[in-house]
Amino acid sequence: MLASRPLHAGGGDLVASSLFEDGMEGDIKMQRKMAEANEAAIDHNSGVLKEKHRQNTGLIITALMLFGYLMSMTAVFMAMAPGGA
Repeated sequence: MLASRPLHAGGGDLVASSLFEDGMEGDIKMQRKMAEANEAAIDHNSGVLKEKHRQNTGLIITALMLFGYLMSMTAVFMAMAPGGA
């Protein structure tokens, strides 16, 4: 549920030969590819983190509702007990 989609590091799809090409053309191509990979990773991670935030909010609300129910039932049973508060 919370770990259903992995985060991407970006720039990981570069091949070693593109990192060590000679000349300005190779450098520009490598930098462009790395920037596009990082942009794609940021977009992906933003979506994943928003989804996880929604899931965490749902879990927190559910936990608070269960805690409230438990406390109210405890108070009701304490009041109904013989010689109760």
